Amino acid sequence: MSDEEEKWKERGEKLENFGDGLQQAGSRMMAIGCGCTLFVTIPIILIFIFIL
Repeated sequence: MSDEEEKWKERGEKLENFGDGLQQAGSRMMAIGCGCTLFVTIPIILIFIFIL
């Protein structure tokens, strides 16, 4: 491969790694959101339903 092709290959690999990192971060944020919904929002709604 030429130097130009090698540079593009490296850039592509870096972008793939960056994308993988973003996917992992998104998965973690989704898990946190689900946890907040289950353990914070739903109990608050249930408390309001039973009090009112």
